[in-house]
Amino acid sequence: MSRHDVGNRSEVDYAFKKVFGSESNTDLLTLLLEAVLGFRVSAVEIINPFNDKETPGDKLSVLDIKARDASGRLFDVEMQMFPHAAIIPRLIYYWAKLYTAQLEAGEDFANLRPAYSICFINSRMFHRRQDVFLNRFGMVDTATGEVLSGHFGMNIVELPKFTREAEAIATPLESWCYYFEHGASLDPEHLPATINNPPMKKALEVLMRMSQDAQERERYESRLKYQRDMNQHHADAASAAASAMERGREKGREEGREEGMERGSLHGEIRGIQRMLKQPLMSEQELVKLSLEDLHQLIEQLSQRETSGK
Repeated sequence: MSRHDVGNRSEVDYAFKKVFGSESNTDLLTLLLEAVLGFRVSAVEIINPFNDKETPGDKLSVLDIKARDASGRLFDVEMQMFPHAAIIPRLIYYWAKLYTAQLEAGEDFANLRPAYSICFINSRMFHRRQDVFLNRFGMVDTATGEVLSGHFGMNIVELPKFTREAEAIATPLESWCYYFEHGASLDPEHLPATINNPPMKKALEVLMRMSQDAQERERYESRLKYQRDMNQHHADAASAAASAMERGREKGREEGREEGMERGSLHGEIRGIQRMLKQPLMSEQELVKLSLEDLHQLIEQLSQRETSGK
C-alpha cells in the first residue's frame, strides 16, 4: 500500500477511523470536533474506539466514531464515501438514536445533553453556494431565526467543494480538509507553513505507520477492494436505472404513436358517419377533448342511428 493509496480522498475512510478513532489520538479528534463545530471541546472519550479486528466490509463500525466530552455532550463523526438518496434521513435517524440512548427508563428529560452529528461526505449535496463546503444545521424558527434548542446539531462537510491550495489555508477545518485531500503526498518533515504544526505531523505519522505495517496493509487492501466493488456496484446500478428509464421513455413514445394513429382513424370514422347522417362535422378541437373510450362510444351511437335511419 502506497502512501498515495492511504491518503486519497475517495479511499480514506479506513484511515479516517484509524487516525481519529483510536484512543491514543483523542487529541486529534478533539481538534477535528472543534474545527467543525466552532466551540471548545475538552476531555473527549471515544465510546467506540478503533478495533484492529473490524472487518473491511463493516461500513458502520469502520466509518463511525462516537465520543463524549467532559460535559456529557455527544458526538457522532463519520466519513461517508458512498452517499445515497436517503443520506439525510439516515443521518437524522442515527442522530436521534445517539440522543435518545442517553436516558434509561424513568430518567428525567432534564438529564439530556446536546448531540452533534458530523459527516464528511464525498459528494456535492447543496448547490446554492458552490464555495461553501461546511453546512451547519440546527433547530431554529425559519421566520425569526430564534433557536428552539441547542441540543441538535447536524454538520455536513462536502469534500469535493474544498479546493484551497496550501498557501490559502486559513482555518483549522481547512487544514483537516487539506489533510483528507493531500495526506498521501505530504512529507511531515517538509510541510507547507500553513499546516506545519504538531497535530498535523502526528496525523501524517499515523498514515505512514499504516503504510509500513504489513498487517495494516492487508486490512487496508481488503477495505480498498471492498470500496472498489461498491463503486462498481453503484455504477452498475446507475447504468441499469438509466437503461430502464430510457426503455420506459421509448415505450411511452411508442404507445403515444400508436394512440395517435388510433385517434386519427377514429376521428375520420366519426366524420364519415356524420356526413352520411348529414350532421354537422365535429371539429378537431372537439374530438381531441374526448378519450379513446368516449370516441368508441360516439362511433357506436352514430352507427346505431345510421342503422335505424334516424
